[in-house]
Amino acid sequence: MIEKLLRAGMNVARFNFCHGSHAYHQETLDNLKTAMENTGILCAVVLDTKVLLCSSIWVLLLSAFCCAFGF
Repeated sequence: MIEKLLRAGMNVARFNFCHGSHAYHQETLDNLKTAMENTGILCAVVLDTKVLLCSSIWVLLLSAFCCAFGF
């Protein structure tokens, strides 16, 4: 499904880190990464967080995402 969205023009994926588990968000980011690799289409990621509650999650996941893509 993510590949279809990318081919249809999706260029930003929004993640709401104040809901869901770490494992859920990691799986979703992994699925997005795979879809981008399969299609050759890049997609930005917007991380929606509550400043105090989710900021540590945001930093960890953003760091993991950047490392995975070599940024």
